[in-house]
Amino acid sequence: MVKRCFHPSILLVLALTGCRSLNRPDPSPPALRQLISPQTLKDYLAQHIGSRSIGGSVYCAYDVLGTDVEGAGRTEQLYLWVVCEEYLRVGQTLQLGSASSLPLVISIQKTGNHPPVIRHQIPRDGGYFSQDIETLFPPQIRSKILSGDVRMSNQRVERLQQEIQTDIIP
Repeated sequence: MVKRCFHPSILLVLALTGCRSLNRPDPSPPALRQLISPQTLKDYLAQHIGSRSIGGSVYCAYDVLGTDVEGAGRTEQLYLWVVCEEYLRVGQTLQLGSASSLPLVISIQKTGNHPPVIRHQIPRDGGYFSQDIETLFPPQIRSKILSGDVRMSNQRVERLQQEIQTDIIP
């Protein structure tokens, strides 16, 4: 990650808006936004990836690690890092239930004017995780997932958790 120096007034703006990585990928690149709306993708993730343990609502946020096109340009592969969290409102507080943080592949088939056809693949847990990463993700994405940079991984999860909080309490 590249660190840069800024003029003090810019530092103040960054402090007020929250510090973000300068080379963070846009969670919804323009080509992706034309294919599927960010909210539709978050809703899909909440329904199919997130889980409920306390009867709350599931919210998800994602980072786009990369994209690829298959099948003569008809299917878009999205390589994502996803955080999903369940929250239950109890009086004036939010209680955290289930949570997950994982890489996954979303396949979106372009269907003309119809809603996109979506399917997903996630790596299995335990001893199969590394094997599935090798199978599901291209080399440039694998290195982002298996980098071993715990600090960067924690920052990603914290940033995505903050995005979820923003979605819950706008």
